[in-house]
Amino acid sequence: MQRRKLIKPDFFRDFFLHTTQAFYHRFPVKTWRRFRLLAVDGTGLRLPDESWLGEALGWHENQHGHVPSVRWLITFDLLNQIIIKVQLHPRRQGEITVAMPLIKDMPANTLAIDDRGFAGFAIPFLHRFYGTHCIIRLKIDFNPTVVDFVQSNEAERIITPRLTHRALSAVCKLGLEPSRNEVIPLRLIRVDLPSGEVEVLLTTLMHRQHFHHRHFADLYNKRWGVETSILVLNSFFQAAVFFSYTLTGIQQELWALFAMYNLQSILIASKQKALQRINQRRKFDYQINRNVTVGIIKRYVPLLFLDEIKAWYAKIHCLLDDLIRHLEPIRPRPSRVRKRKFLRGTERHIYEPNYKSTL
Repeated sequence: MQRRKLIKPDFFRDFFLHTTQAFYHRFPVKTWRRFRLLAVDGTGLRLPDESWLGEALGWHENQHGHVPSVRWLITFDLLNQIIIKVQLHPRRQGEITVAMPLIKDMPANTLAIDDRGFAGFAIPFLHRFYGTHCIIRLKIDFNPTVVDFVQSNEAERIITPRLTHRALSAVCKLGLEPSRNEVIPLRLIRVDLPSGEVEVLLTTLMHRQHFHHRHFADLYNKRWGVETSILVLNSFFQAAVFFSYTLTGIQQELWALFAMYNLQSILIASKQKALQRINQRRKFDYQINRNVTVGIIKRYVPLLFLDEIKAWYAKIHCLLDDLIRHLEPIRPRPSRVRKRKFLRGTERHIYEPNYKSTL
């Protein structure tokens, strides 16, 4: 443990970035109509109860006290199941504030799919300014225009809003100087869910024929991939279980966590052809079980750094053969009304000791 302190967290961060580059170098990029579907989402994570961690990474505070806690915001490739970028930030800093500067560096063929936590006109403005596109879910009472749209029962509507004072202020903080009267052409899409609920999507994709309004329900549903990735990180990878109580050690483990997720995605992608052959012989489609295989992969990780090349190649083939033996059926998402047990419950993830580890 003492020697571990000599390893800089930058090594693990660079290793994470290398896994992203390696995936796009090795595998063809899956796209939707030439768009890369990206989603930005975040979650909170409680840290060991040490004051120096709270001072460096932030606190979670309420009326009873405060505990060290950090938030991460991930940029996730929905079709390729790869984490592209991670921003660590304190809880007092809002997700939308952290997300807006990231739009500038997104690829030109990006279609970002955001939930209603990113609702507003600042993000669509930035996407149009930098030549990318977005889809954002809005509350049905977001503003009078949206309320009128829902009541009209129209399938879609073109709107031309102006930047509100709050959105204008946020954009100006990024160094841009838009006109106060600048008009933003946008499009509202109505989605009727099987449960009877109505969703409203805001998008910068204006071509009605090429991007028909019937496409958007399934397109927005793909955003569930980033939610699933956070579940995998929290539960399967046991993100809240730390083996260190130092700032350096915590940063090492966080960046290693994201690198391990990408490494698992790379290994799963390399077995897709074999998986397709298996699915052709079965009634239902199956996928590689991430929960079981993360335990298998962790046993092989030291080989990346300790074994010589020939031995490493041979053992990687054994690892890939082990992965394809652990499959689970692909279960469709149930179409029911989501009910949370308590407010902001997903941001208070604490590892439960009765969870069965696969290590």
